[in-house]
Amino acid sequence: MLIAGDYSVRQELFCCRFRHNEAPKAVLSVPHDGQITNDLCLFSQRQSGIHGRDAHVWPIVSDVIARSSEQGVPVDAIRFLMPRAYVDANRSHGEALDDERLAETYHCYHCLLKESVERSQEAHGNAGVLLDMHGFGTQPDYAPSEGYDVILGTSYRKTVGESDIDRRFHVFLTERGYRVFLPSEQPVNPTGGDRLSGQFTVNHYASTYGIPSVQVEIAPKFRSRETQHDGERLAVDIADFLTTI
Repeated sequence: MLIAGDYSVRQELFCCRFRHNEAPKAVLSVPHDGQITNDLCLFSQRQSGIHGRDAHVWPIVSDVIARSSEQGVPVDAIRFLMPRAYVDANRSHGEALDDERLAETYHCYHCLLKESVERSQEAHGNAGVLLDMHGFGTQPDYAPSEGYDVILGTSYRKTVGESDIDRRFHVFLTERGYRVFLPSEQPVNPTGGDRLSGQFTVNHYASTYGIPSVQVEIAPKFRSRETQHDGERLAVDIADFLTTI
């Protein structure tokens, strides 16, 4: 449960933002875990791109900000509730939607995210971090036979600048028993795309605002109702990492 006195909540235009009273040390964005079904018949769905939801990422993020609050680490979180079939908030405006009537909700999400990022930067500079939280369904072709638990995307370290937060995050989670993929400066597959390497959000906010940004992809085993305890444990460990930055 969130410590209510530490947070204000704002919800509008399919966006929900938990804003800590103090400038956040970490900003967590959740663009693909809206719970609204894809039946907004008044609007046109996107004709390209992935439509699926990154299910049950939000419960992990909610636990992260609750534990962080208990430990005195201010964290903001922004969740996009619009179905991805209509708007993909992790894309540029030109790629995010086909129905321009939905542009306002797209911009609302990014305005809230921008405000939190700017608050973090003004107070903490490059010591802050943006974690763009996602879930992946299938293991990438470069995964070992046992697969990965968490994949960290930084566009091959372009989104962290001079920070080593991605490397510290990798070491921290690995020491707690997770199988973590951390990209180096070079693509895993130079001739093919890597959909988990880091997309619009981390690239845009790192280049525009200078905040070290990491796309965090979480395996299905941590997002299943049957293995809820695994997700709760991961949330504790992510929150514990945030106490070190």
